[in-house]
Amino acid sequence: MAKFPLLLRPPTLAPGSSHYISNASIIAARVALGLDDPVRIQFDNLGEGAKPLANWCRRRQHDEVESMQLRREKKAPFFHQYIAFRLANNEGCFRIDRRQLPDEGSPLDCTEEAGVEAYETIEEINDMEQSIYSPSEPLVQVDFKSNFRVELIIDLCREISRHERAYMYTVQRYNCYFYAQTLLLCTVCSENDWYEKYLWHSCPIEPSDTAYPELLPSTQYDSAWKVPFRLMVPQRKNSQPMKEANIGELQGYLSEMIRAHAARVEQYKVLLKCNAVEVEQDIKQTMNDIWGRNSLLLGQVEEVKAVVSNPVDHRTGHRKPQGLKRRSRVSKKGPDDWVRVPRRGFTTDF
Repeated sequence: MAKFPLLLRPPTLAPGSSHYISNASIIAARVALGLDDPVRIQFDNLGEGAKPLANWCRRRQHDEVESMQLRREKKAPFFHQYIAFRLANNEGCFRIDRRQLPDEGSPLDCTEEAGVEAYETIEEINDMEQSIYSPSEPLVQVDFKSNFRVELIIDLCREISRHERAYMYTVQRYNCYFYAQTLLLCTVCSENDWYEKYLWHSCPIEPSDTAYPELLPSTQYDSAWKVPFRLMVPQRKNSQPMKEANIGELQGYLSEMIRAHAARVEQYKVLLKCNAVEVEQDIKQTMNDIWGRNSLLLGQVEEVKAVVSNPVDHRTGHRKPQGLKRRSRVSKKGPDDWVRVPRRGFTTDF
């Protein structure tokens, strides 16, 4: 983008604001389509879901996710990103967004390191392609051969909300891009038995060093866990071409997006008080923190908190031994989970 959007927009339209979600015409359109109201994703100090979220989870406690997308709105200058997913057995589609509060009093405080209160929602949509706020396009699509319970996504949302920095919204680090990309990558790694305690390999970086924190080299991946993904050309006209990828390639694709965002932030380092290396390192380290806690437990969005010592397998409900792979997919026949992302060179401006 040629100019920094914060300098082009009045405070009420600061990046990530929720003015669309509370717009009267949008509310009327949702009513006409028979869609439920958006539910705020909010937890108390014990990690329990607020009542609206807990009620939503109870209604969906047996539902399973069969497909997920990372989507980007085409509306400039912010190109908002969000997660869309489809439940199995035609149980519906939903989207998850991170924005600012609809009535945020000081929206431009999102440029400060402390940030502003984040406002995450989950809302019903007719299908994953539906763009009630702004036209959008898929950046990544994952089609799961083995469905998983929707609680996994809510548990990931909880982990982000409990992180000492990521629970706030900041335009330079913990924005809608970070939120959606973290949900996607953690879900994919969880469903493909990623047994490392981190998602990104990093090393100490000096302020003058031009190197960036990197993902693990492909030679360090356990080949047994490089589950194939198939990326295909979407059927919709003017969509970006897609190609096949494995988890490592998906990591690389997301890493490029993080790095591109960090480079744009550095263009305004006088205002945002940070440089590209710091932003990329902080985003990836925070993703590592969230993944490494390894406490994605089911049932904690209920009003009665579940307390268990080991992670719970979200398919069987049984506890998993710490540090062990859940199962092996090496002997499976036929395709496994599939992911779709744009070809290199079509990656983006957001």
